[in-house]
Amino acid sequence: MAAETFGRKLGIGLRLAAKAVQQRATATPAPSAVNAPASVGQGSYSRKQPISTPATIQAAAKAKGVARGAKRFGEAVWGPMAHTGGVLWLEITGLFFALFFLFFAQNVYKFRFSYKSGPDHTHFLIYSVLTVLFAAFTFSQFFKARRKEQKNRARRAER
Repeated sequence: MAAETFGRKLGIGLRLAAKAVQQRATATPAPSAVNAPASVGQGSYSRKQPISTPATIQAAAKAKGVARGAKRFGEAVWGPMAHTGGVLWLEITGLFFALFFLFFAQNVYKFRFSYKSGPDHTHFLIYSVLTVLFAAFTFSQFFKARRKEQKNRARRAER
């Protein structure tokens, strides 16, 4: 037997076997009968209706249960980790800003005698503004972290 004819026969046989297995599993008419033209003149095909056998209903319920369980598991595991990571990130950035605040405050102290006039008057003013700015950044980051933690505690207390 030639390779081409053997391949064709094997392909046809596999398609027929797949149709038979599908028909046995769903207990519906063959797909060719479902997709037959409604009328020869129109040339339109009827749509396949959804199959609602007990097996498919049970499979759909299992799939929904698995999806719901996966979502709840993700919320239970990822939620606390994301919250802790967010609070930790706010505290780390607050600490980072606090380091800059301390550096600028040190320079303000160094140039404190030039606050009215003098050769380093501009440096004193610049360092003063940056000290206040980074103090505000530091405070705001720690305040946000504290507020986020309080909201989480209140949410846990409601449960």
